[in-house]
Amino acid sequence: MRTVAVIDDEIAICETIKLVLDDQFNVKIFTTCEACMAFCDEGNIIDIFVVDFKVGRSNGYEFFKALCTKIKKIPPAVLVSGYVGQKEDEYEVQAMMKYFSHRIQKPFDIMELRSIVLSFAK
Repeated sequence: MRTVAVIDDEIAICETIKLVLDDQFNVKIFTTCEACMAFCDEGNIIDIFVVDFKVGRSNGYEFFKALCTKIKKIPPAVLVSGYVGQKEDEYEVQAMMKYFSHRIQKPFDIMELRSIVLSFAK
C-alpha cells in the first residue's frame, strides 16, 4: 500500500484528508514540516505528498523543495493553501509548480483532492 504524507498545522484538515484516503493509502499525518523531514531522514518512503503552503511558521513549499534535493525522483505532490493565488506573482507560481503536480485553493473540495491523489497512484 502506498504512503501519503499530509502536512498541515490544522489537525482537523489532516484528519479529514486521512479519512477520505485511508481506504486506499497508508496516510501519515505531520503537523510540522520538521517532523515530516525527520521521518524521511530516517529512511521512510513517502509516495505522495499533500502539503499546506503555510505550516505554522514554516513554508510548505520551501520544505518540499529542500526534501526534493535529498531524493532522486520528485514524488507527486499537491500544494494546498488559502494563501496561494493571493499574493504571489506568476514567477513564484511557476517556481512552485516545478515541484508540485497540482495546486488547490482552500477551502477545497475533499473529493477533488481524493481524485487527484488517486490519479497519482495509477
